[in-house]
Amino acid sequence: GSSPDPRQTDRPTTCCPSSTCELEANPTLPEMLPISCRLHPPQLQLAAGSAPAPPSCVRGLSHLDVRAATSDGPQRSIRFKLRPIRHDYQNVLVNADVRHLVQTAEKLLVDVGTKKKRAFWEIFSKRAKLSMHLLQPLDMAIIGRAFDEHDKDTGVFQEMAAMIPLRITRFDGLSLVAMADLLSRRAKKAMDTFRSLCSHLPNVMHQLSLNDIVQLLFALDRVDHIDRTVCRRVSRKVAARLSHPETKTQVEAATIAGLAAAFALHQYRSHPLYRLIARRAVMLADEFDTPSLGRLFHAFNSLSLDSVEMIEGMEEVLIERLPLFSREELSAIKEYVDDSEAGVMNLRDALDQVWEVTTGERPKERPPRPPPAEDAFGSYEDVESGGEEEEESEFAEDDYRGEEGAEDKSRERDTDENDEEKRERERERRDDRGR
Repeated sequence: GSSPDPRQTDRPTTCCPSSTCELEANPTLPEMLPISCRLHPPQLQLAAGSAPAPPSCVRGLSHLDVRAATSDGPQRSIRFKLRPIRHDYQNVLVNADVRHLVQTAEKLLVDVGTKKKRAFWEIFSKRAKLSMHLLQPLDMAIIGRAFDEHDKDTGVFQEMAAMIPLRITRFDGLSLVAMADLLSRRAKKAMDTFRSLCSHLPNVMHQLSLNDIVQLLFALDRVDHIDRTVCRRVSRKVAARLSHPETKTQVEAATIAGLAAAFALHQYRSHPLYRLIARRAVMLADEFDTPSLGRLFHAFNSLSLDSVEMIEGMEEVLIERLPLFSREELSAIKEYVDDSEAGVMNLRDALDQVWEVTTGERPKERPPRPPPAEDAFGSYEDVESGGEEEEESEFAEDDYRGEEGAEDKSRERDTDENDEEKRERERERRDDRGR
């Protein structure tokens, strides 16, 4: 007669339509279920779509405690979002490709004052060494220049010097000059590399400017690589540019002084070449600064080339700049002017006065000078045996025919020598027959 308990009426008496329920018969069934069913009830698994439908005997487990699968706290507002993974490994310096290495070097050249940690330079140098065989010549020059500007020698210059002979055919004119200038200060003992650069020079000669030639000759002088063949080749290029009418307004005074000094360092003594340099120096006399003037006259004095035209044409400029010269420059100019045949008495008197004020020494009395010669360069005798006459005929003073003209002249000389030898042999045969 008592009313039934509502908890018992809501609660199913059986978990399956069968007459016998395994759950009621076996109370330990929940413990025997898989751990996924015990931790996450089937209702939650079905809602999430991560589990198949449980058997009919397990569907009545909704009365079990599900608090372990829910949370109520500050973490409930956090939603996890899976961001896309970036696989830009080439933009990481330790795995950088050639493009990223060159971009890093360019940033270092722009911001020279930027200080980087030691780990950065170690990783940068190691990656550059491993990628050396992939670098183009210009990329190699940019990366090497970055290490040179920040004064970081981690062995990358030696790797470049070893790689250049293997890839010398890919070098253009700009890369060749840049690497020669760089390695002349960082890898002076790599003489095989400089020989490879000099052998490849004729292939890129048309790409070089006068400033590039000056830079190349100075770089070869720093490593004591004196090559008269290189000087002869570049002298033809210089003579062609200086004698061309379109280049009269394009050559700067500092370039003229640099050319004279560069050839003087290699002791390359060519009268036609220095005659062209002297004439161009007279044309640009007002544009010379004091260091360039001192370099120009020191070069002519070291080679003992008397240019009367240059001294007389630059007399007023020299008198005006005499108090600004250093003692070494003043000594070279005074020695050169005293030994010259130019009739510049005002310049000599001014030099004596400035020299006495600068050094405190009285100048020596000069003997009477003979009348000046007609040819500015005709009063010398070549100090080198046999090479100067050949250089005289390589290019003319006013009409330069280029390398082809020099080759034609050399063929003519060879032909004349062969004809002379044949004649001499015929004479000997006739004498033998007569005997």
